[in-house]
Formats: sequence, structure tokens, C-alpha cells
Amino acid sequence: MDSNNAVNCVPLPDFGKGHPDPNLTYAHELVNELKKGVHDFGAAFDGDGVCFYFFFHTFYHEIV
Repeated sequence: MDSNNAVNCVPLPDFGKGHPDPNLTYAHELVNELKKGVHDFGAAFDGDGVCFYFFFHTFYHEIV
């Protein structure tokens, strides 16, 4: 995988000053990147690793 395709991959105690839940509201950077149509999907974990989020061009799905 090209390292340019992975962002925010270093765990930080303050979540990189972001929100710990990467839902449609708080993962807007990921969502906006997917809207460009370059990537097929995006994925993110929440702050404690309990939930996994999939983001696609037209929808999002949360796995708890």
C-alpha cells in the first residue's frame, strides 16, 4: 500500500485534536476525500477500537 493512502495512523492520546468517533460528522476529511472518486472506500476505528467504520462513495456503515 502506498503510504500516501493512509492518514492519521499514529495513535495519539488526544486523537490528534480530532474527535474519537469517526462518523459522518467527525470524519468529514475522509468523506470529502472519498467524494473525489479516487479511492474505492475508506475505513476508520473509533477511539477505543470498539467500532469500525466503512466509508464508501455513497454510504457509510458502522460495525459495532
